[in-house]
Amino acid sequence: MNQQKLGNVHIGLREHSPLSPRYMGGALRRRLRQGLHLDFLWPAGWSPEPDMVCALPTYRCNLRCPFCFQRDREGRVRMEMKDEELTPDQWLKIIDQAASFTTTMFWMGGEIMIYPRIVELLAHCKAKGMRVIMITNGFHLVENVEKLVDIGVDAITVSLDGFEEVHSQIRRSPTSFKCVVEGVRAVVAARQARGSLLPLLTINHAMTQENYRQVSDFLDFARELGADIVQFIGLMFMSPETAGRHRQVMRDEFGVTNSNPDSMINGMDAAGVDAAWLQDEINRLLATAPASPTLRFCSLGLEHNIKAHYGPDEGLPIRKQRCTSLWRRMVIQPNGDVAMCYNQPEVVVGNAAREELAGIWNGDKFCSVRQRIRRELLPGCIRCGWLDYDSR
Repeated sequence: MNQQKLGNVHIGLREHSPLSPRYMGGALRRRLRQGLHLDFLWPAGWSPEPDMVCALPTYRCNLRCPFCFQRDREGRVRMEMKDEELTPDQWLKIIDQAASFTTTMFWMGGEIMIYPRIVELLAHCKAKGMRVIMITNGFHLVENVEKLVDIGVDAITVSLDGFEEVHSQIRRSPTSFKCVVEGVRAVVAARQARGSLLPLLTINHAMTQENYRQVSDFLDFARELGADIVQFIGLMFMSPETAGRHRQVMRDEFGVTNSNPDSMINGMDAAGVDAAWLQDEINRLLATAPASPTLRFCSLGLEHNIKAHYGPDEGLPIRKQRCTSLWRRMVIQPNGDVAMCYNQPEVVVGNAAREELAGIWNGDKFCSVRQRIRRELLPGCIRCGWLDYDSR
């Protein structure tokens, strides 16, 4: 990508800054939908345009994290379409559609930085006036950070699950910790050199039995690194009995015979987490932690439901949980299939490479799935990070 093209992207950035009417309007709309619980009020599964389009250009990844829903316990990708990927040119066309359909594109994977021409795709989103969020495991961050900051990526999320020994154990990589830390510091240095507040830097921290007693020390470490946000993640796991019920529902109601939540059965052994202690520690951090970095949790209300989240399946406040993801996010998989959601990729409601996004969004298949989820969550969704514990 030549410098002149990057310069054009910067012009677009100024016109579509976070203070622009389009961005502010989108943020206000998100707050209203969330605060007033509007999503379930629309008839027949219909929904206004999504808050974001989640783009997964690849499922390929250089890590084999044991709790990754995309893989089984042996590290094999669970989706049959693992080798089918759209070309960058096909993604450019999807971005052109998405620009008139949403204000935000969230790039995730797999590991997006190993996908060819990924920086060009992110730059094209910015040139179209969209907010760009990306998540990466950090391995290729240092070598790309100057370009990512120059094109105006709005937010970068990296995963860091503790200090070096614990993180390396969880991520099954002796070099992952070093790569993430160097990448985070490179992002901070690059934006400081440009006098910019962007990209916002979020560290995702999955709370496991290996690291949960270090959450306070880890928050201090993240502050030292220069993170803007630390987001604590509650692991997604379930009992074998819940997994069996999930498979049956997927087969009986959606015709899916290859649903395989094995990687989430008793994931990371929740029995090893003293949930009462962790709840007290989270309460203390919420009351005493400095304002920076901002402390967040993957599910709205998770900070008040730690005991339930890390307890038995039967103890979860399932009747109080709501999934609004299907009303707010469109998830496009590597082969172009639009999935019901990120964690249920086998339920396909259309294909972005062959159909118009707007037609898929309120098409018969998607509306039918929304009506089903509005009635009741799927068994395997009970600890999903996109649930809202506070909805009624």
